[in-house]
Amino acid sequence: MKNQHLTKRFMRAAVMIFSIALALSLCCPAVNAKSSTMKLSDGTVFDPVFYAERYPDVVEALGNDAKALANHYLQYGKAEGRLPAAPASAKTMTLADGSVFDPEYYAAQYPEIAAALGTDPAILADDYLKIGKAAGRLPYAGASDVCPERILALINQKRQEAKVENVTADATLNQIAQLRADEMAKTGVFSHTRPNGTSFKTAYQDKDGKWKLSLTKASENLGRMKPNKNASQLIQSWKDSPKHNKTMISAAYKRIGIGIATASDGRIYIATEYAD
Repeated sequence: MKNQHLTKRFMRAAVMIFSIALALSLCCPAVNAKSSTMKLSDGTVFDPVFYAERYPDVVEALGNDAKALANHYLQYGKAEGRLPAAPASAKTMTLADGSVFDPEYYAAQYPEIAAALGTDPAILADDYLKIGKAAGRLPYAGASDVCPERILALINQKRQEAKVENVTADATLNQIAQLRADEMAKTGVFSHTRPNGTSFKTAYQDKDGKWKLSLTKASENLGRMKPNKNASQLIQSWKDSPKHNKTMISAAYKRIGIGIATASDGRIYIATEYAD
Protein backbone atom coordinates (compact mmCIF):
# COMPACT_ATOMS: atom_id res chain seq x y z
CA MET A 1 0.00 0.00 0.00
CA LYS A 2 2.79 2.37 0.94
CA ASN A 3 4.61 1.71 -2.35
CA GLN A 4 1.38 2.22 -4.34
CA HIS A 5 0.79 5.52 -2.54
CA LEU A 6 4.30 6.74 -3.34
CA THR A 7 3.90 5.66 -6.97
CA LYS A 8 0.69 7.66 -7.33
CA ARG A 9 2.31 10.75 -5.76
CA PHE A 10 5.29 10.38 -8.12
CA MET A 11 2.99 10.08 -11.13
CA ARG A 12 0.98 13.16 -10.10
CA ALA A 13 4.20 15.15 -9.68
CA ALA A 14 5.49 13.99 -13.06
CA VAL A 15 2.24 14.98 -14.78
CA MET A 16 2.38 18.39 -13.09
CA ILE A 17 5.99 19.00 -14.18
CA PHE A 18 5.18 17.91 -17.74
CA SER A 19 2.17 20.23 -17.86
CA ILE A 20 4.23 23.20 -16.66
CA ALA A 21 6.96 22.47 -19.19
CA LEU A 22 4.41 22.14 -21.97
CA ALA A 23 2.77 25.44 -21.03
CA LEU A 24 6.12 27.21 -20.97
CA SER A 25 7.07 25.78 -24.34
CA LEU A 26 3.81 27.03 -25.84
CA CYS A 27 3.90 30.55 -24.45
CA CYS A 28 7.66 31.07 -24.58
CA PRO A 29 9.07 29.11 -27.54
CA ALA A 30 12.83 28.77 -27.54
CA VAL A 31 14.76 30.34 -30.36
CA ASN A 32 16.38 27.76 -32.61
CA ALA A 33 19.97 28.98 -32.28
CA LYS A 34 23.11 27.19 -31.21
CA SER A 35 24.80 30.52 -30.40
CA SER A 36 23.13 33.49 -28.78
CA THR A 37 24.68 35.96 -31.23
CA MET A 38 25.69 36.04 -34.89
CA LYS A 39 27.42 38.52 -37.16
CA LEU A 40 25.24 39.62 -40.09
CA SER A 41 26.27 40.58 -43.62
CA ASP A 42 26.30 44.29 -42.75
CA GLY A 43 28.57 43.68 -39.75
CA THR A 44 25.82 43.99 -37.15
CA VAL A 45 26.01 41.71 -34.10
CA PHE A 46 22.58 40.08 -33.91
CA ASP A 47 21.08 38.24 -30.95
CA PRO A 48 18.06 36.15 -32.06
CA VAL A 49 17.08 35.33 -28.48
CA PHE A 50 16.95 39.03 -27.57
CA TYR A 51 15.14 39.87 -30.82
CA ALA A 52 12.49 37.21 -30.27
CA GLU A 53 11.85 38.27 -26.67
CA ARG A 54 11.80 41.97 -27.52
CA TYR A 55 9.57 41.68 -30.60
CA PRO A 56 6.95 38.95 -30.12
CA ASP A 57 5.02 40.30 -33.12
CA VAL A 58 7.87 39.16 -35.37
CA VAL A 59 7.92 35.70 -33.77
CA GLU A 60 4.15 35.43 -34.20
CA ALA A 61 4.51 36.18 -37.92
CA LEU A 62 7.72 34.30 -38.76
CA GLY A 63 8.35 31.78 -36.01
CA ASN A 64 11.52 31.59 -33.93
CA ASP A 65 14.13 30.35 -36.41
CA ALA A 66 17.31 32.38 -35.88
CA LYS A 67 17.99 32.84 -39.60
CA ALA A 68 14.44 34.03 -40.24
CA LEU A 69 14.70 36.55 -37.43
CA ALA A 70 18.07 37.78 -38.69
CA ASN A 71 16.67 38.17 -42.20
CA HIS A 72 13.70 40.13 -40.82
CA TYR A 73 16.07 42.52 -39.05
CA LEU A 74 18.11 43.11 -42.22
CA GLN A 75 15.11 43.54 -44.49
CA TYR A 76 12.73 45.42 -42.20
CA GLY A 77 13.72 45.67 -38.55
CA LYS A 78 16.77 47.87 -39.07
CA ALA A 79 14.77 50.45 -41.03
CA GLU A 80 12.00 50.31 -38.41
CA GLY A 81 14.46 51.14 -35.64
CA ARG A 82 14.38 47.73 -33.95
CA LEU A 83 17.42 46.77 -31.89
CA PRO A 84 19.46 43.75 -33.09
CA ALA A 85 20.81 42.98 -29.63
CA ALA A 86 20.65 44.29 -26.10
CA PRO A 87 22.75 47.42 -25.58
CA ALA A 88 26.24 46.76 -24.27
CA SER A 89 25.21 47.91 -20.83
CA ALA A 90 22.06 48.57 -18.88
CA LYS A 91 23.20 52.15 -18.32
CA THR A 92 21.69 53.57 -21.47
CA MET A 93 20.52 57.16 -21.48
CA THR A 94 17.92 59.09 -23.46
CA LEU A 95 19.47 62.37 -24.55
CA ALA A 96 17.89 65.76 -25.16
CA ASP A 97 17.50 65.08 -28.90
CA GLY A 98 15.80 61.72 -28.24
CA SER A 99 18.89 59.63 -29.02
CA VAL A 100 19.50 56.42 -27.08
CA PHE A 101 23.07 56.62 -25.79
CA ASP A 102 25.24 53.90 -24.26
CA PRO A 103 28.31 55.47 -22.62
CA GLU A 104 30.10 52.13 -22.15
CA TYR A 105 29.71 51.28 -25.82
CA TYR A 106 30.77 54.80 -26.85
CA ALA A 107 33.92 54.65 -24.72
CA ALA A 108 34.83 51.18 -26.02
CA GLN A 109 34.06 52.00 -29.66
CA TYR A 110 35.95 55.31 -29.63
CA PRO A 111 38.89 54.81 -27.24
CA GLU A 112 40.51 58.06 -28.36
CA ILE A 113 37.51 59.93 -26.96
CA ALA A 114 37.66 58.03 -23.68
CA ALA A 115 41.40 58.69 -23.46
CA ALA A 116 40.85 62.41 -23.92
CA LEU A 117 37.68 62.89 -21.85
CA GLY A 118 37.50 59.95 -19.45
CA THR A 119 34.52 57.67 -19.03
CA ASP A 120 32.03 59.85 -17.18
CA PRO A 121 28.65 59.16 -18.89
CA ALA A 122 27.52 62.79 -18.82
CA ILE A 123 30.74 64.02 -20.43
CA LEU A 124 30.63 61.33 -23.13
CA ALA A 125 26.98 62.11 -23.84
CA ASP A 126 27.84 65.78 -24.18
CA ASP A 127 30.63 64.93 -26.62
CA TYR A 128 28.25 62.83 -28.70
CA LEU A 129 25.65 65.60 -28.91
CA LYS A 130 28.13 68.40 -29.66
CA ILE A 131 30.70 66.58 -31.80
CA GLY A 132 30.20 62.83 -32.16
CA LYS A 133 26.79 62.89 -33.84
CA ALA A 134 27.98 65.30 -36.53
CA ALA A 135 31.12 63.20 -36.97
CA GLY A 136 29.00 60.11 -37.63
CA ARG A 137 29.83 58.25 -34.41
CA LEU A 138 27.30 55.64 -33.32
CA PRO A 139 25.59 56.12 -29.92
CA TYR A 140 24.97 52.43 -29.13
CA ALA A 141 25.64 48.95 -30.48
CA GLY A 142 23.57 48.19 -33.57
CA ALA A 143 22.56 51.79 -34.25
CA SER A 144 21.99 52.50 -37.93
CA ASP A 145 24.55 54.83 -39.47
CA VAL A 146 22.21 55.89 -42.29
CA CYS A 147 21.49 59.30 -40.78
CA PRO A 148 22.09 62.88 -41.96
CA GLU A 149 25.06 63.39 -39.66
CA ARG A 150 26.88 60.29 -40.89
CA ILE A 151 26.12 61.00 -44.55
CA LEU A 152 27.35 64.59 -44.21
CA ALA A 153 30.54 63.42 -42.50
CA LEU A 154 31.26 60.94 -45.30
CA ILE A 155 30.50 63.46 -48.05
CA ASN A 156 32.91 65.93 -46.49
CA GLN A 157 35.49 63.17 -46.18
CA LYS A 158 35.31 62.68 -49.95
CA ARG A 159 35.54 66.44 -50.49
CA GLN A 160 38.63 66.62 -48.29
CA GLU A 161 40.22 63.83 -50.31
CA ALA A 162 39.53 65.94 -53.41
CA LYS A 163 41.06 69.03 -51.73
CA VAL A 164 37.67 70.79 -51.69
CA GLU A 165 36.11 72.74 -48.82
CA ASN A 166 33.41 71.07 -46.76
CA VAL A 167 29.74 71.71 -47.37
CA THR A 168 27.70 72.82 -44.37
CA ALA A 169 24.17 71.76 -43.46
CA ASP A 170 21.49 74.33 -44.26
CA ALA A 171 18.11 74.25 -42.47
CA THR A 172 16.08 75.23 -45.54
CA LEU A 173 17.89 72.74 -47.76
CA ASN A 174 17.27 70.07 -45.11
CA GLN A 175 13.52 70.76 -45.37
CA ILE A 176 13.66 70.57 -49.16
CA ALA A 177 15.64 67.33 -49.05
CA GLN A 178 13.20 65.80 -46.57
CA LEU A 179 10.30 66.77 -48.83
CA ARG A 180 11.99 65.01 -51.73
CA ALA A 181 12.80 61.90 -49.70
CA ASP A 182 9.27 61.70 -48.32
CA GLU A 183 7.58 61.95 -51.71
CA MET A 184 9.88 59.31 -53.22
CA ALA A 185 9.26 56.90 -50.33
CA LYS A 186 5.51 57.46 -50.55
CA THR A 187 5.17 57.05 -54.33
CA GLY A 188 8.21 54.96 -55.31
CA VAL A 189 9.12 57.54 -57.97
CA PHE A 190 12.91 57.50 -57.82
CA SER A 191 13.81 60.30 -60.16
CA HIS A 192 14.92 63.93 -60.38
CA THR A 193 11.46 64.48 -61.84
CA ARG A 194 8.99 64.82 -59.00
CA PRO A 195 5.85 62.65 -58.74
CA ASN A 196 3.80 65.59 -60.03
CA GLY A 197 5.89 65.65 -63.21
CA THR A 198 7.93 68.78 -62.45
CA SER A 199 11.68 69.22 -61.97
CA PHE A 200 13.20 68.64 -58.52
CA LYS A 201 14.00 72.36 -58.47
CA THR A 202 10.33 73.17 -57.94
CA ALA A 203 10.82 71.81 -54.41
CA TYR A 204 13.04 74.86 -53.86
CA GLN A 205 10.05 77.12 -54.49
CA ASP A 206 6.98 77.90 -52.43
CA LYS A 207 3.42 77.57 -53.74
CA ASP A 208 3.66 81.03 -55.33
CA GLY A 209 6.83 80.11 -57.21
CA LYS A 210 9.15 82.15 -55.00
CA TRP A 211 12.52 80.66 -54.10
CA LYS A 212 12.78 79.46 -50.50
CA LEU A 213 16.43 80.53 -50.31
CA SER A 214 18.91 82.64 -52.22
CA LEU A 215 21.02 80.66 -54.71
CA THR A 216 22.38 80.72 -58.26
CA LYS A 217 23.22 77.03 -58.63
CA ALA A 218 21.62 73.84 -57.28
CA SER A 219 21.92 70.11 -57.82
CA GLU A 220 20.54 66.89 -56.38
CA ASN A 221 21.96 63.45 -55.63
CA LEU A 222 19.50 60.67 -54.81
CA GLY A 223 19.93 57.27 -53.24
CA ARG A 224 17.71 54.23 -52.78
CA MET A 225 18.91 51.29 -50.72
CA LYS A 226 17.81 48.19 -48.89
CA PRO A 227 17.88 48.41 -45.08
CA ASN A 228 20.85 46.04 -44.87
CA LYS A 229 23.09 48.61 -46.58
CA ASN A 230 25.10 51.26 -44.75
CA ALA A 231 26.06 54.89 -45.30
CA SER A 232 29.52 54.04 -46.62
CA GLN A 233 27.98 51.93 -49.38
CA LEU A 234 25.68 54.82 -50.30
CA ILE A 235 28.59 57.25 -50.60
CA GLN A 236 30.60 54.72 -52.58
CA SER A 237 27.74 54.35 -55.07
CA TRP A 238 27.81 58.11 -55.64
CA LYS A 239 31.59 58.10 -55.95
CA ASP A 240 31.41 55.34 -58.56
CA SER A 241 29.01 57.42 -60.69
CA PRO A 242 30.83 60.24 -62.54
CA LYS A 243 27.81 62.58 -62.51
CA HIS A 244 27.01 61.97 -58.82
CA ASN A 245 30.65 62.24 -57.80
CA LYS A 246 31.03 65.51 -59.71
CA THR A 247 28.17 67.00 -57.69
CA MET A 248 29.41 65.55 -54.41
CA ILE A 249 32.91 67.04 -54.66
CA SER A 250 32.12 70.21 -56.63
CA ALA A 251 33.75 73.33 -55.19
CA ALA A 252 30.79 75.32 -56.53
CA TYR A 253 28.56 74.04 -53.71
CA LYS A 254 28.87 75.37 -50.16
CA ARG A 255 25.60 74.21 -48.59
CA ILE A 256 23.72 70.92 -48.42
CA GLY A 257 20.44 69.50 -47.21
CA ILE A 258 19.92 65.80 -46.43
CA GLY A 259 16.59 63.99 -46.17
CA ILE A 260 15.90 60.32 -45.40
CA ALA A 261 12.61 58.40 -45.57
CA THR A 262 11.65 54.73 -45.38
CA ALA A 263 9.06 53.26 -47.75
CA SER A 264 6.45 50.69 -46.78
CA ASP A 265 8.58 47.94 -48.34
CA GLY A 266 11.51 48.83 -46.05
CA ARG A 267 13.66 50.50 -48.69
CA ILE A 268 15.35 53.75 -47.71
CA TYR A 269 15.27 56.84 -49.90
CA ILE A 270 17.91 59.55 -49.50
CA ALA A 271 17.90 63.02 -51.06
CA THR A 272 20.87 65.39 -50.90
CA GLU A 273 20.30 68.93 -52.13
CA TYR A 274 23.33 71.09 -52.97
CA ALA A 275 23.43 74.85 -53.36
CA ASP A 276 26.12 77.50 -53.73
